[in-house]
Amino acid sequence: MKQITNVAIGGRNFIISNEAYAILDSWLERFRSKIEPASQADDVMVEIEERIAELFTEAASGPNYVVDTDLVHKVIGQLGMPDGSDPDGSGARRQAERPAHRFYRDSDDKKIAGVCSGIARYFDIDVLLVRVIAVVLIFCGTSGFWAYIILWFLSPLAETPLQKCELRGIAPTAENLRRFRTSK
Repeated sequence: MKQITNVAIGGRNFIISNEAYAILDSWLERFRSKIEPASQADDVMVEIEERIAELFTEAASGPNYVVDTDLVHKVIGQLGMPDGSDPDGSGARRQAERPAHRFYRDSDDKKIAGVCSGIARYFDIDVLLVRVIAVVLIFCGTSGFWAYIILWFLSPLAETPLQKCELRGIAPTAENLRRFRTSK
């Protein structure tokens, strides 16, 4: 019989085995110690806990799902360490898989609403080119103006580091999440 514990991770409650909890807690402590600069540690840890909660929720098959050591090892392997090393402490660099893109308005490089910079980031092209095309379309007729307005209202703004990773099409690993700060 395995003992279980109720824990709150990323603002969500989970039932986790004691052995899995010990592994996760140990990894989180090692993770926190590798965050540079240390002044960003609290922000990064909040984002990591939210990502862990998302991954646990995706794996849960019901309300009484117990998080086990296999799932914890899978999540730790997926997130890695902030310096890009392997989470098992070997120091080897890990290669992250490339996730699918999601379109957001870019909050880091916006002039009006971030639509043009979001398109440029999504398609990995120069933002100046997209802005010039947008201006030409706006002055050539009203369809360019309305397309911009519609994209402004329908597309969400990339505010969290996870959303910024998805906009750029990079894996939401600890190393990548640390590169982006939450915009307020």
